[in-house]
Amino acid sequence: FGGGFEVNSGGGNQAEDLFFYKRDGITLKRGDRGFYILFQAKSDYEHLYTVDLTDSIQSNTRYVGGQEGPSDVWHSLKLKNNSGQPLTTAPVTVFKEGQILGQDTLMYTSAGAPLMVKMSKALDIRVEATEEEVKRERSALRTPNGVVYDLVTLKGTISMRSFKTTDVAMRIQKETTGEVVESTGAPAVVKLAKGLIEINPRSRLTWTPTLGAGKTMEVTFTYKVYVNS
Repeated sequence: FGGGFEVNSGGGNQAEDLFFYKRDGITLKRGDRGFYILFQAKSDYEHLYTVDLTDSIQSNTRYVGGQEGPSDVWHSLKLKNNSGQPLTTAPVTVFKEGQILGQDTLMYTSAGAPLMVKMSKALDIRVEATEEEVKRERSALRTPNGVVYDLVTLKGTISMRSFKTTDVAMRIQKETTGEVVESTGAPAVVKLAKGLIEINPRSRLTWTPTLGAGKTMEVTFTYKVYVNS
């Protein structure tokens, strides 16, 4: 309903790390309420179905396993802030033809930066991740203070199934403690700095496949990790 209101033309100004929006000519009597549009902008967008899989390792060397059963799949929108000014942290609501499709919290986004908005859970996309132990080398590492670790090779499998009638773009992220030695589906692998001083390195794998309508897909990854003996 914002289309029925005049859009602010006063712009705003940057003050170091803060940004102030301006709105001149406001006069309210006691008991009055005002609704003002600070600015509006247009952006191209794409639908993206996102899954974030948790690490199976805690405290760098303790295996706890992943989530049992299907993982949450979020129907998200990927956009760019084309407003020319920052978007401050606030609730964001997605509408289509007057109907609310979902609501999320938008974090601070600089002008020109990309942003992701989660609309709702995608009930027609099923994603399940499992892991199995492939190999174990007993007492493969002994530290100077006498702590002994086994070197375990684990294989993870991520299964995807679509019940939709159209193809969908997916983005699956998996944080992993250990050394990734093999993967399918051509994921982007990024080494995370927070594993630099630990026995095991840390990585983030990101797959961006297109899942066909009514199709199933499977990707795998293998990694080696030192665990408490």
